[in-house]
Amino acid sequence: MNKVHFTRTMVQINKRTELAKLVDSFKKDIIFEYPELTDDTPQNAGKVFELFLCREIYGPKLGISSDEDLDASMDFNSSGEGPIDIAILPGDNDLHIFEAKWLGKANASFNKDWTSKVLKVEDLITDKDEIQELPEYAKEKLNDFLDHPSQEKTLNVYLSTNTAPNEDQTQDFEKRTLKSSERFKGFNVIYHLHRATVIYDEWSRVHSTTLQPQEIKKNDLYNHENRTFPVADQHKEIYMIVASGNEIVDWVKQNKNIFHENIRGYRGKNKVNKELLDTMDRSPEEFITFNNGITAATTSIHEKGDSFVFENFQIINGCQTASTLRDYSETKYKDIPVETKIDNLRKLRVLVRVVKVDSTASDTGTKAKLIKANNTQTPIKSSDFRSTDLVQVSIEAFINTKRNIKYNKERVSYERKVRYLKKKKNHRYIKLTELAEHVYAFEQDPYTIYRNTNNLYDDQISKNSVGNYWKIFGNDGVEADRLPDIRIEELFGIAFLSIYITDEIKKRTKDEDGESLKSTLYYLKRFYASMIGESLRSFMSTDDYKSFLKKCFKGNIFEKDNFKNTISQLIDKAYNSIKFVYKVVEETEKDSKVNMKNFGRRKDRYDKALSDYLEEERVKDLITRL
Repeated sequence: MNKVHFTRTMVQINKRTELAKLVDSFKKDIIFEYPELTDDTPQNAGKVFELFLCREIYGPKLGISSDEDLDASMDFNSSGEGPIDIAILPGDNDLHIFEAKWLGKANASFNKDWTSKVLKVEDLITDKDEIQELPEYAKEKLNDFLDHPSQEKTLNVYLSTNTAPNEDQTQDFEKRTLKSSERFKGFNVIYHLHRATVIYDEWSRVHSTTLQPQEIKKNDLYNHENRTFPVADQHKEIYMIVASGNEIVDWVKQNKNIFHENIRGYRGKNKVNKELLDTMDRSPEEFITFNNGITAATTSIHEKGDSFVFENFQIINGCQTASTLRDYSETKYKDIPVETKIDNLRKLRVLVRVVKVDSTASDTGTKAKLIKANNTQTPIKSSDFRSTDLVQVSIEAFINTKRNIKYNKERVSYERKVRYLKKKKNHRYIKLTELAEHVYAFEQDPYTIYRNTNNLYDDQISKNSVGNYWKIFGNDGVEADRLPDIRIEELFGIAFLSIYITDEIKKRTKDEDGESLKSTLYYLKRFYASMIGESLRSFMSTDDYKSFLKKCFKGNIFEKDNFKNTISQLIDKAYNSIKFVYKVVEETEKDSKVNMKNFGRRKDRYDKALSDYLEEERVKDLITRL
């Protein structure tokens, strides 16, 4: 077994005080984004703490790296009741839910009643009415989790607090939650108590720059002659290692900061990582054939007995591989006996490339170049897997072979694949993702997009549901290799109209009362196209609706004064309806002020705005003018 040597500096600090400083500093950084949290009220302090936990600790740990992705993966508990404050789903099989408690007083004590509140998660699992009271995101994810039970799934429930429960209180939490977790059937439930010291330590691990040495057996080093010497070029040492799965697991478990410079966090049991798990299970000997391997960096190497010690050892590419191996060893997977998993990991081999770099700093020198080279590949998105579909090829062929398709006097081209070509003058390029979002918002709804754009590329078709992808690119919702020309024209007519509406919105900075429109229009731009699309379908015949989209596709309609004036008024009506519902929500949910981000993800709020808009008699009159 490889040994990892940890170096610890003993510094006496008050972690609870330091945590308070971190949260206070975090508040100063986000206050411009959440101005409603300016006032120093207990409730606002709690919300700041929740945001801090998500963005600074749990989000990065669970592989959610950007603030945008985090905001799409969390929600405040608007009611102030119930056990869930935040919900994050990093993978397909692991759901993490949180109750966060912040007390501003330095000597505030732990309240064991909070344990009872966390245990109410049982009510969520047994009572659908309880789930309905949750924030929209939490409700959606928990329902999906419960509707598909599996022993491979784990529900993690956290009580995170800046207080310091004593030993008796901690034992009480552990006893009561253990009994609760044993009652669940169909999936695993684990409760976690994260006190101030634990949270501070978790923050330190996430943000630590301390790297540990890694000891690797000499006989793991590969050389075409005798497997005992490193490979080297004239500039730097490069070690090629053929490591077993067990060894990789040991590295990850023993070195807490082994992924410090890996810019992609662990994504959990997503589709790709589940395929890795399947290979580990079915054919571990073939793992090295289908896996890209791991790239690591070290600042120096020295011999120690039958091992080499790699100083400041870190994996800079291969976090998914290494973390999935660790998960395979630690968590339940398809009821595979522990002995079998150990044997599979022993058989499994991973190719590891270790490059000696000049320093631990990642901003200059060999290490910077290495990190960039290994982590600047174009990320593979859900939409990328759809780019080679025959239906996409046919759309591209239809659009790109016709020179007369224009928008705003620019020739339109369709990009089903992301290309890095020099853009031509007087050209407008519409990407697959752009077309999908325009069409789905216009014909279906906007909140699905605001929640997660990956939802648009679900191609599942069953008796009861049609995947969103085929709602957009199918032939009447049915999977198709090619669309009728008239449908392609409709798709781009919708795109042109949506682009026009968005451009008009951008021109507006204040409403008639002088109120800034920036946040409303910026965050909810897809609401307008969706609402106008619904009004067209509601107040036009099918033939007139299709005829109107054809006019939009040809483009001449956008130059007509009647069209411009009518669309402008429809935007005004949509804005008034959105503003009305937003004000109502603000008044009725005083305990938790809404913002445009969470407003846009809520189906009920969009439905209310749409209903108010369609009930406006003037809207019907305006549609008839088109």
